[in-house]
Amino acid sequence: MKITKIKKTKHNFYEITILNSDKEEKFKLSEAYLIKYQLYSNKEIHTATYELIKQLANQSQIYHKVLNYLSFKMRTKGEVRNYLLKHNCNETFSTEIMEKLEKLNYLNDKQYCEAYIKQQFDINKKGPNVIKRNLLDKEVDEKIVLECIQTITEAKIINNIIQLISYYEKINKKKSRNQLKESILRNLLVKGYNYDCSINAINEYQFTENNDEFLLEQEMLKAYKRYQKKHQKYELKNRVIKSLIGKGFLYEDILNMYISLNLEG
Repeated sequence: MKITKIKKTKHNFYEITILNSDKEEKFKLSEAYLIKYQLYSNKEIHTATYELIKQLANQSQIYHKVLNYLSFKMRTKGEVRNYLLKHNCNETFSTEIMEKLEKLNYLNDKQYCEAYIKQQFDINKKGPNVIKRNLLDKEVDEKIVLECIQTITEAKIINNIIQLISYYEKINKKKSRNQLKESILRNLLVKGYNYDCSINAINEYQFTENNDEFLLEQEMLKAYKRYQKKHQKYELKNRVIKSLIGKGFLYEDILNMYISLNLEG
């Protein structure tokens, strides 16, 4: 057997043509393998070298897939490890690829964490709890995660929370003050912010007047109209009150509005 031709392709890969019993076979290898195993045109090879080239071609293909996988966005070591496992890459070669990628700085979990926090906290306004959980899910070492999370100061967290409160207030103008506060708290917790920090910020925030009295009147008339079809007097009143309490209005405000609208019948 003989290597008859070597042609460079994309991404520092080379196509090797081997003449094997009057039949030409082509394999793609990375440049590193050509150098390491001294493969060149017109070189006579034995069966062992031929089998090695086939194995190296398969490994080169996997390595190329990993590079393509990394080209879309940064990945953690855990993500790449799972990607290699998914493509049936053996443990020895997986380790070799991981070490090579780390050496080239294509894999760096600390840099990944720093970039992830900047994106998720600064831009998407996600809280530390969600960020930490997501990074651990990506199999980043907990020590690295905790080290990077510490860069999120309390002042930055409060600033984010205030921005989110302001945003949620603007898009929920038809909710009562209590409804609004409850809704904002739920959203902040889902986003990954601490309960105590969130509730303190909500209580200290200066909400704009959203005319709770007008909202209460509108909701009460709608509820009254809906329930008077099936209920009367005390039961009707009780149903309306329950409905409005469920919407976040205060019991005393509801009673006063019920009387002022002369719904006692």
